[in-house]
Amino acid sequence: MQILNETLGNLKPCRQITEELVDPKSYLGILVVDGKFVPCKEEIKKTKEDFVPRSKKRRKINNGMVWIPFTDYHTHDIPEFVAGKSENITDFRRGFRSLKLLGYPLKSVTSDKNQRLVGALFTEYKDVLLQYCIKHYLSEIQRKLSILGFRRTIKSIEKKIEDLNYDGCALQRRGSRKKTIRLVNQCLRLCYQYENLNDFYETMIEMLYAKSIKQRDSKRRYLEKTFFKKHFPLEKSKTYRKRILKVYNQFREDEKYLFTSLENQDLDIPRTTNLNEGYNNQLENRIFSIRGFETIKTCEDYGNALILKRRFKKFTDCKKKFKHLNGKSPLEIAGDSTCKIKDWIRFSSKKG
Repeated sequence: MQILNETLGNLKPCRQITEELVDPKSYLGILVVDGKFVPCKEEIKKTKEDFVPRSKKRRKINNGMVWIPFTDYHTHDIPEFVAGKSENITDFRRGFRSLKLLGYPLKSVTSDKNQRLVGALFTEYKDVLLQYCIKHYLSEIQRKLSILGFRRTIKSIEKKIEDLNYDGCALQRRGSRKKTIRLVNQCLRLCYQYENLNDFYETMIEMLYAKSIKQRDSKRRYLEKTFFKKHFPLEKSKTYRKRILKVYNQFREDEKYLFTSLENQDLDIPRTTNLNEGYNNQLENRIFSIRGFETIKTCEDYGNALILKRRFKKFTDCKKKFKHLNGKSPLEIAGDSTCKIKDWIRFSSKKG
């Protein structure tokens, strides 16, 4: 273990590899940023500014750090990586400032709705575009509307009806017919009770995932001219009214960062952080058996090593529009031929 720690600690930082192998102008400047919580046993002093995002698997772990890869969307390369004590303005600024010094031509950033990241971004870059991850944003809407329970119940009822009608003859069996009628009535009552809430939620989904400005504006017109003027006044539940109004008012404040991709389609800006989410899942599989890194330095070195390994490793399972990346490493795609580098660990080791 000591030999491993010494080897990882002797690797060059991610930024240095970028300086040595990549011309920053080869990047298109479309960035995806999303942090990953990592357990660390060494005590880390936190302030009110600090926020540590925990996955469901890590909720019970109090102490840890955050790995923040700054991923270039079109090359899938990671020109900079920050191991910070949390998702705070200081650590985000450290990453963006480093990219600026590298000469990275930043045009847009896609991230979840993190005000600390937004503050750091616009402090370092004044004229950059920002796109909120619509997947994260929709999850926030689900939580505020408390609608997932209703939708799960409906699916459960539908599954019970399908099981009763396994051979298509449920209505011919007296017992099955009574149960089916009772389940259908229960489903209809729930649909009537949650009709406006579900209608609003479905429209928000269609608007957030709209494929064109025209489609987005059509859904907005429906909400403002039909839903709120005709259907919404009939809503009897004050609770539902408060939920819907709260979500829509917040949406109006956030929409300038929700449709950046639609309004700048020539830049091919991603609308979600799925690129980083997928890699974060791979990192989770790597460190799942680790209950916590012993020290902050070990945590930083291990994260840096995993990022470097990814940058030198050839892609094998890219799909759809990124299928052409298969057979090349992120560093090769970014413009440098790394085929001569057979041992990336030896190449990445500090001299002397």
